[in-house]
Amino acid sequence: MRTRNGGTAVSLMRMGMLFFCGGLFLAGMSSGRANELLLEYAMKEGGGKTVRDSSGYNNDGAIMGIKQVLDKESGREALEFDGERSMVKAGNVDGDTVEVWLKFADVSQEIRVVVQSAASWTGIWSNFRFVLGTRNGRVVAIVGNNGANKEGFFYLQTKKECNTGTWICVTLTLAPKEICLYLNGELEQKQEISPAFELVKAGFFVVGALYDNYLEEEIKKAERDPNAPEKRKWLETHPGKAFPKTAYDNFWQGRMGGLRVWQGVLNAGEVNAGFEKGMKQPQHK
Repeated sequence: MRTRNGGTAVSLMRMGMLFFCGGLFLAGMSSGRANELLLEYAMKEGGGKTVRDSSGYNNDGAIMGIKQVLDKESGREALEFDGERSMVKAGNVDGDTVEVWLKFADVSQEIRVVVQSAASWTGIWSNFRFVLGTRNGRVVAIVGNNGANKEGFFYLQTKKECNTGTWICVTLTLAPKEICLYLNGELEQKQEISPAFELVKAGFFVVGALYDNYLEEEIKKAERDPNAPEKRKWLETHPGKAFPKTAYDNFWQGRMGGLRVWQGVLNAGEVNAGFEKGMKQPQHK
């Protein structure tokens, strides 16, 4: 009996340890999922028509009108966007944190889109999950709301101005209660949001341009029918202007040295750590 009771005690201890360790394991898994990398573009393609995703999710992007360049100041490769037709098209990426390394070609330009994650675009900003862009030397972010209260969208902007020819790190986080915009690892603006706020589920992900999927369908219709209703409406409301030939606009101009998107929200310490780590890499110095 003693041996049996002792064996039972040992078994209970082992079970207890198993549940304890299992709990730690599951907690670790949950923590990992909370900040899971969904997309990572190193922007070191060396040529070709595809930018490779190294996150493991195979969110490779189709390159259009982009040059692979050697950044003379840093001695490293980067992707150069010409501001007229350059962009990268990827799949659906419903990220909560986005980090991108940028080098302006001209800080004086009006709104230029760096990253767009949206369900659709029909002239309604609330259809965006987020848009990260630049405007007159500052970084801006637009976050749409799919919630029942229809708060529309939030607009954030950095206080600091950026300089032409200098690498910067921009991070946007989308938490349940607040939206944060960081520049070079430091918080620039924070926007508190109500419990009714609901992020838009993304349907497409574009780097370097604003994409209008509704307009693309109308362009296809206009190509088949020169008297298409939407084409006539456009020409009537935009006198002297031709009907658009492309569903893309607001092309960004400059260089990108890396893009990462996470499922889950990085905290301020993690954002700063990512910036510090990136600064040690030659292409960002």
